[in-house]
Amino acid sequence: MDDEKRMRGSWTDDEERALVELRTAGKDWVAVATGLRHRFGRDYTTDACESKWRRIQRNAAASSEEVAPVVVPSPKAAPGPAYDELVLGWNEWLGRKVKEIQVPQAIEKESRRIGVLCDLHCPFERRDVLAAFVANGPYDTIVLAGDLLDFLPVSPFIQERPASMRDEVQHGTWVLEALAQSACTVIVLPGNHGRRILKKLESAHLPADLMDMLHLFEPQFDLFKLMAKGLANVEIMHEGRSVRDGSRVVTSFLVQLGDCILGHPDYSRKVRMQSVAGFREWLVEWKDTLGLSPWRVVGMGHTHQAGMVFALGGAEMWLELGAAVTVEGVAYATRGKIIWKPPVSCYTTLTQYKEGESWHTDFNSVKQTIVT
Repeated sequence: MDDEKRMRGSWTDDEERALVELRTAGKDWVAVATGLRHRFGRDYTTDACESKWRRIQRNAAASSEEVAPVVVPSPKAAPGPAYDELVLGWNEWLGRKVKEIQVPQAIEKESRRIGVLCDLHCPFERRDVLAAFVANGPYDTIVLAGDLLDFLPVSPFIQERPASMRDEVQHGTWVLEALAQSACTVIVLPGNHGRRILKKLESAHLPADLMDMLHLFEPQFDLFKLMAKGLANVEIMHEGRSVRDGSRVVTSFLVQLGDCILGHPDYSRKVRMQSVAGFREWLVEWKDTLGLSPWRVVGMGHTHQAGMVFALGGAEMWLELGAAVTVEGVAYATRGKIIWKPPVSCYTTLTQYKEGESWHTDFNSVKQTIVT
């Protein structure tokens, strides 16, 4: 009966006073209805609240006591914080104290040492692999070949166990800081796990045009750029571009350094070393479109397996780059699968020599270090 009266406009004095109190405080109609529901334990529609408010104002205006109607100020957008303040807030949220990173000095020389690490899936990274990799430095260039973060909180596996995006970002930022002090340049490639953000948004049935725009912007990379704030030698790669000095080519998921191509394609086969063979086939098909130079080394992450083969009669070297993630860190995604190979924890190093304007990889220098 009370609900019927309220729908017809019958309100108690306490309800009317609460309505006036919330509205004069500048609350919108959704907040007013919610506040009344919390206070009186009954449902209120926004239309009913607005109608009653207007009736109160009309009665006040017509009153012989000449009570002036209450004027609710229009909400005004407060000026947003400056970017530097946002960065400070970000670091406070992370519990991060920004410090000056000691970057190895770049020296013009005829050889360069490259270190490759991939598939850390923070916060499930193997810190002993990272420590061994850093101890084996310094490097001229480090390539972090995909899946720095796991993005578990926006995955379909979130029900498997609790996860915190803050933990992922904290661990990933610490990894970037460690790598920044170990090389003149750190190149960070994306990975398929970052696309979990887009998949989560797609499941929310956002408009198709908005999804197209988000696919262009790839929101994961803005996150990575914020993580790398203050690390001048860390490059977050998310767009295709060619650099002529040293024949470097970068796309959204691969980088070519001299005659070595390293990437994180969203592609795998169950047979050992067949994934990198398939990646190489794709490179042949798209080499002209991407502007790739002739290559002799092809390496890929994503499979979590490690291996090295000399293909095409020894003319090329193909690598699967392993992973720096714990077995437990990725087990949630493979639970129940009949065939599953645990990740092989390793990192890769190689040396290139300059010949004219090109860099050539010394096959004898390529080494994969397994961390048991």
